[in-house]
Amino acid sequence: MTPKDQIQARARRVAAVPRRDGYYHLDGRKYPSVTTILQVLAKPALVGWAAKTAASLVLDEPEKYSTAEAAAAGIYAARDSAGSRGTTVHSIAESYAEGRPLAPEDIAPAYQGFARAIKEFWATAKPQPVCSEALLVSTTHSYAGRVDLIAQIGGETAILDFKTGKGVYAEAGLQIAAYRACDAIYKDELVDAVPTTVGYVVLLGEGGRWSLHRQPEIPIDVFLAAKRLWEWSRD
Repeated sequence: MTPKDQIQARARRVAAVPRRDGYYHLDGRKYPSVTTILQVLAKPALVGWAAKTAASLVLDEPEKYSTAEAAAAGIYAARDSAGSRGTTVHSIAESYAEGRPLAPEDIAPAYQGFARAIKEFWATAKPQPVCSEALLVSTTHSYAGRVDLIAQIGGETAILDFKTGKGVYAEAGLQIAAYRACDAIYKDELVDAVPTTVGYVVLLGEGGRWSLHRQPEIPIDVFLAAKRLWEWSRD
């Protein structure tokens, strides 16, 4: 299977789980996704990012981005490009979890640095996969979310979340807290979740560097408060 085939196969597996309008539709029930719920939180850093992105576009290509509308459209294009990058990088990470690693030199040049970072992380941290791309579900609190990897690492069973941004934000810890509180995994049907003792963010750099960030213990009540606020905003 070629690298392109592996990446496309992952995309098909992810798409096979019904998700519409921010909800997973499982066994006749709707579960809002963790990331959808957390959209209720203010993200002031995004405002600065959008302003800098628009300014850079105008300065680099003033003729192409000569109107406010064109610059705004450019911001969304940059966001979509970042989303595509994340999808590809997560596919590379999953290939290692499945024992069929994609070699960095077989990846498109734009992603080779991230591929090297994943390779180095795997060689150094030596995670022992339990399951990858798992869809976790809280039947108690009615929400769901997909985690990148559950693995044994450092003698503990951990949730690992791969990220390609500039840093690790507090929201990541809240996201992992929600995943750790889930009581089921969806594999064509709901089965008992694998208990975990810790959560990590694996920060991957474009230049081939990686770093492991242990997330703090956050009470599930904090996430549930965000869920209540999100539900109120929907109403």
